[in-house]
Amino acid sequence: MSLLKRRRSNDDADLNVTSLVDVTMTVLIMFILIAPVLEQGLKIEHPSSDAVSSSDIPDEPLIVSLTKSKETGYGVVKLGDSVMGPEKPFDKLYQTLCEMKAKKKDLSVIIRADGEFPYEYVIRLMDAAYSAGVAVGLGDK
Repeated sequence: MSLLKRRRSNDDADLNVTSLVDVTMTVLIMFILIAPVLEQGLKIEHPSSDAVSSSDIPDEPLIVSLTKSKETGYGVVKLGDSVMGPEKPFDKLYQTLCEMKAKKKDLSVIIRADGEFPYEYVIRLMDAAYSAGVAVGLGDK
């Protein structure tokens, strides 16, 4: 009998899916056992601070401004209407924004600066806000 004339037999090929079903059932059982454990968590008590109340924080973006003082001629950093102090104003701004961020999660600021200041100071303001986890935008004076 030649190879060309040999006919194939019509035997149905069986696919053995027993191992596939075993693996699928094992994975399903693992998910059923692990799912309740993932939903549980630890209850953590957060410390409270009376420094900034959530009612004091407005819904619109806060304005951080860098202006020149008329009396001294030095730069002044303000958050809204409050001055961030003559010494280490960038650190004071960072601390104040961190306290506000703890009270209101979606806090954002707009930075406005006089054009006569070096850009380094604007970058330091942006860095203080970014470090506090606050969204930052730049605005004109």
